[in-house]
Amino acid sequence: MNTSVNTPMTPWVWRDGWCREEFRAPTSTKLRVATWNVWFDAFEHSVRTKAILDILGGLELDVIALQEVTPAFLLQFLSRDWVRQGWVSHGFPDAVEPYGTVLWGRRPARLIIEDLPSEKGRQWVAAEIGEGVVGTAHLESQRDNHARRGEQIARIHGFLSPYRWSVWMGDFNFDPSWPHEAGRISASFRDAWGEQDAGSTVDTARNGMALAHKGAPRDVRYDRIYVEHAKVKKTQLLGTEAIASGVWCSDHFGVLSEIVLPKSS
Repeated sequence: MNTSVNTPMTPWVWRDGWCREEFRAPTSTKLRVATWNVWFDAFEHSVRTKAILDILGGLELDVIALQEVTPAFLLQFLSRDWVRQGWVSHGFPDAVEPYGTVLWGRRPARLIIEDLPSEKGRQWVAAEIGEGVVGTAHLESQRDNHARRGEQIARIHGFLSPYRWSVWMGDFNFDPSWPHEAGRISASFRDAWGEQDAGSTVDTARNGMALAHKGAPRDVRYDRIYVEHAKVKKTQLLGTEAIASGVWCSDHFGVLSEIVLPKSS
């Protein structure tokens, strides 16, 4: 279900049920964020969902961006106690039919959800946090859809332009080594890996499940975190180990970054 709004709205919070309400919490200049494409495939879905939620719940994150969220995944996500201590962008499972992008957080925020130009129902899902914004999108898939991704990137740059600082994360569906597409990301945005050895997020040499289902070797860094007018302290991959024989959390690894925000003006 696509919902497009032009102004910020209150998020979903838990009050003996999910409802739209202002979320109150302390603020901070430190932000721990993660993005993860959780893979909509039915293969060991319940096992993988539990493992992903267990990992995320133990990381003390401030904002989480998830792509390829199915209604079944969102139902389990919304039932977790740690999830209910924050806000969420989508408060009922049918909101992501057949799959979609979800944002969760535990900082005071106002939500913005915008439809992107897409044949796949892609959306920009973002949270205004103080003078800045944290947003996510799952850009159009398939390598020959580069023109559509270009339109989506241009639209997102417009969404981000009013803010003092921004964090843009998600599944970009192209590798930063592809110069024609990588050049579309404004130079004002810094890849969170910085000078670190950036880890591939779709890596069939490390993820046997991905190799089995994709049918060919792949080594790309589709999933990334970019920051503008903020500093990154640390970035790491999530879900790199098998959780059972032949089973990983997803066909993508997640990415976590610790970010230091500018002080309020």
